[in-house]
Amino acid sequence: MTGRILFALTALALACAGPAPSLEPAARADANPLLGRWHSDRALTLAELAEAPSVRAADRELFTRPTFFGELVLEIDETHITTILPYHRAADRYRILSRGPEWVAIESADAQGVVQTFRCQLREDQLLVPVPGYGFHEVFVRVTEPD
Repeated sequence: MTGRILFALTALALACAGPAPSLEPAARADANPLLGRWHSDRALTLAELAEAPSVRAADRELFTRPTFFGELVLEIDETHITTILPYHRAADRYRILSRGPEWVAIESADAQGVVQTFRCQLREDQLLVPVPGYGFHEVFVRVTEPD
């Protein structure tokens, strides 16, 4: 389980133990398309994985285990991304470097304080977060609260 936590935090570049990047919150809520609650979608992520031919068989076997994708929840506000798993919760600082209509570049620091940049894709109510080094994305679906 510890490996999944470390992978999730590293892969998503959301761990900010150590010096966090300085932040300036978005001026308006609609300026930040990441705001809200997102849930990892196992089926959509595995469909992304199926389109990534460079993933080794051993890694593919790991990624397709029943509890690898589909459990992680992200709660994102203007300055923090909270990662929630059934056995772990962590709130980490982040900032948006730039964005386009279908992407957002995020800066965060890893557990050693090294600042990294990731470019996430946006598709309607989906957030596609790159899985570094594997050529596919973990797909998150926006959670809408019932009225």
